[in-house]
Amino acid sequence: MPRRIKFPQPTTDESKSIAITALRAVCKAKQSPAISRSSFAHPRLLRITQAAQYLSVTNWFMETLLRENEIPSLMLGKRKVVDVRDLDAWVDKQKSVAA
Repeated sequence: MPRRIKFPQPTTDESKSIAITALRAVCKAKQSPAISRSSFAHPRLLRITQAAQYLSVTNWFMETLLRENEIPSLMLGKRKVVDVRDLDAWVDKQKSVAA
């Protein structure tokens, strides 16, 4: 349950507006943290499903590429992640092979 903030009761119209302004500032600060996930436009490391979406392939195909070491990956905790640069390098390699 969220903690409630107690403000002193305003006695004049001026102090009411000050209290309202302070309350709005507190609420706005709680709604938008200083750093959020969405503030990073392009993450460098992607999970398998994100990497599959990045390449526009299925999860199964992405896992096959990783299993066959076509694309390098690393374990980050319990999750396997892929560097975006490695995905781009794989795409470039596929272009040169096809040409």
